[in-house]
Amino acid sequence: CLDTVAIPTIEVFLAEQYESEEDKVTSILSAICLDSMSGHPLTIFTDALDRLVNHLTE
Repeated sequence: CLDTVAIPTIEVFLAEQYESEEDKVTSILSAICLDSMSGHPLTIFTDALDRLVNHLTE
């Protein structure tokens, strides 16, 4: 669906200590995302939004 309507998307994963590695392996979005990012839960979402804003303003 996201690929069909060309919505820029960034996939967010929490740092390893906060999630299981299976989440990344079974992702159905990775192939259509601009980027896949992982990090600490308190910062990764704002980092992903910054990446998305940078992409949209390029």
